[in-house]
Amino acid sequence: MSQPMNPYDTPEVSRPGMSGTAKLLLGLGIGCGVLVLLCCGVFGASTWWMVRTAQKSITQDPAEVRRLTAEIVTIDIPESLPPKGGVDFKMPIVGTQVMTGAAYGDDADEEVLLLGQFGEMFNDENMQMQWRESMRTRGQRDWDDVEIDQTEKHEVEIHGQPANFRVAKGHVSKSNDEIWQVTGSFQGKAGPAMLILRVRASNFTKEQVLAMLDSMK
Repeated sequence: MSQPMNPYDTPEVSRPGMSGTAKLLLGLGIGCGVLVLLCCGVFGASTWWMVRTAQKSITQDPAEVRRLTAEIVTIDIPESLPPKGGVDFKMPIVGTQVMTGAAYGDDADEEVLLLGQFGEMFNDENMQMQWRESMRTRGQRDWDDVEIDQTEKHEVEIHGQPANFRVAKGHVSKSNDEIWQVTGSFQGKAGPAMLILRVRASNFTKEQVLAMLDSMK
């Protein structure tokens, strides 16, 4: 009997020039796909097939990343956060949408905006779990090594429904860089969605961060 595949153990996922944010987004999509298979009682070879399908679903075409973003939400994204990667992941054969995602950020992957929209089988707890596990296993630097100095909630209306975001300002313990870190879930155009934003306070004011959130519709 074949051994179950670790959903985050994807050594062949990397492509030349693929950014860390794009890899992270793909890892998140694969994790969600495996969760669907587990819920359906399916594993083994089907998991391998699903991982390969997820790998093929990644794109680094800026126009395609923007198209995927538009399928999730309308949002004004600053030019300083260019498109880095996207994923349009459907389950093999049945075509069930698992995840639509878009990643923006700088070349060093130190400033990042992630948008993810998930199938209706997911809830906020599922999304948070997959996000944190993907971040942990892929070793994204400093994301969990932040000392928060102040935090507040910011509510906007997206697709006719209220959405609450946690807007935090803090500093990275290792470098002492001051950053804005925003997380929140909302109703996307075709399912539950999440936003993750991390930018330097030296490059973005609080007003600019809130303006980005307020532009979502």
